[in-house]
Amino acid sequence: MQFLDASNIQAFLDQPTQGFQDRYLAKLHNFVAFGDATGRAYLKSIDVRYALFRVVGIVIGLALIAGVVLVHVALSRGVIEPLGSRPPLRLHRAGQSERAHRGSRQQRNRASVRRPRRDADERREHGEDGARNVGLH
Repeated sequence: MQFLDASNIQAFLDQPTQGFQDRYLAKLHNFVAFGDATGRAYLKSIDVRYALFRVVGIVIGLALIAGVVLVHVALSRGVIEPLGSRPPLRLHRAGQSERAHRGSRQQRNRASVRRPRRDADERREHGEDGARNVGLH
């Protein structure tokens, strides 16, 4: 009351609440320190996982590149080199490919011409109706 009588309102307000304020500020400081430590630990764990993700990604990328190179080398040795040892197919004249094409067409035509004779022989053997002649005459 003496602070009010002296018209010192701030001293009156500070006196009874100063202990509460000090304890509140100490708890607030502890809470902020705890939050900062927790946040730093969380960010550190994210950074570690991100670094691990990048390392694994680089290793997988290098493994894929190595696999592609190995497949290329294996195919070039096993497929391309043997093909490269043969002399290339060269057509000396433009008409040569046309003659080859006509020749294969003629072979197909000959095969189709032979087929009806074979069918006629089978019809004679089996009779016109397709049943076998068993000599019932």
